[in-house]
Amino acid sequence: MFSQNPVIKKDTIDDPLDYLWQGKQEDQEQKKQMITQNKINYEMLLRSFDRSEFVSFLGAGVSKPLGISDWSNLIDDLLKEANKLGFGGTIPDDKDQYPDFAERIFKFFEEKGRGSLYFDTITMRMVPSINSTSLTLVYLTFSLDIHLTTNFDRSMEYAYRFKEELANLLSSVSKYKKPSLYFLKNFNISSNGPSIYYLHGSANEEIYILKKSDYDMFYPSVSGLEGTSVRVVEDCLKYFYGHKNFIFIGCSFEDPYVRSFFFDLAKKVERERFATSSFYNQGGKRYSPRDLKHFLLIEDGNKFIEKYGEEFFSKMEEYYIYPVIYQKNKHIFLEYLFKSLIRNKPEGTL
Repeated sequence: MFSQNPVIKKDTIDDPLDYLWQGKQEDQEQKKQMITQNKINYEMLLRSFDRSEFVSFLGAGVSKPLGISDWSNLIDDLLKEANKLGFGGTIPDDKDQYPDFAERIFKFFEEKGRGSLYFDTITMRMVPSINSTSLTLVYLTFSLDIHLTTNFDRSMEYAYRFKEELANLLSSVSKYKKPSLYFLKNFNISSNGPSIYYLHGSANEEIYILKKSDYDMFYPSVSGLEGTSVRVVEDCLKYFYGHKNFIFIGCSFEDPYVRSFFFDLAKKVERERFATSSFYNQGGKRYSPRDLKHFLLIEDGNKFIEKYGEEFFSKMEEYYIYPVIYQKNKHIFLEYLFKSLIRNKPEGTL
């Protein structure tokens, strides 16, 4: 049981606690319960972290600082190319409509005999234009081994490459482990060592889940189109979600398919755990499933937080997700957090 008033000791000048959201001075009393819960969740993450029991789930927010297009930018990039050919559309205000809109653009390109322009445009926008990597991602490679991402870019690969170069520069005696890369055609959930799973395709292969027909195929539990389904993405996510603790980074569940899948999956996993426990109890046996907790690292002011307001924490906990909110535009919180988590890493490996 965690303290309702956690005392978190600050022991470094780059303490992530300095950037934890604590509300504006004028509304601290009104949001006291949220502020307290935020600290409790932060403390819970620090106490429960174990690199072998955690995986990262990376959204576009971790790549955008490198100059890579996020979901909105990418749709805008595709629209600009389509409008040059006479498409004349405008981006929907509701991001739930993005897959449909991407489908329209793709079909328009095909009608114009320019189908390859759809894939070429996405691939070009996946190249870093500001930095090739960031300290946040580098520290992430030191603190966790398994990374699941819906991003198309190679920013995590570049982070591991930097890590390798750093080891060589320092003539490190530590053993560097190159990450295994997994794509839609070859997911291997039993992989050992550092791994990156490209859930929605990758610039490596220039294949992407972005338009509605793609989502419908790879998320059949959401689309209901079982007959033409490919379950590799859902099966991969279900396995890790049922066996590991997730840290959602740069992800605000704006993708309607991903949001629906995860929220439904959380309820399903809990139902299965409860049913299994009841079955064992009937036979006089004890069944104690692992207490999985998933953490969402999210910036204050995000529209996803605003959607639920003061009910945000309780709403997320319905899906066994524990938010940790950091101050708006203080993304250095992530860098400092992962740096602090490295302290739990055994010595001797990079």
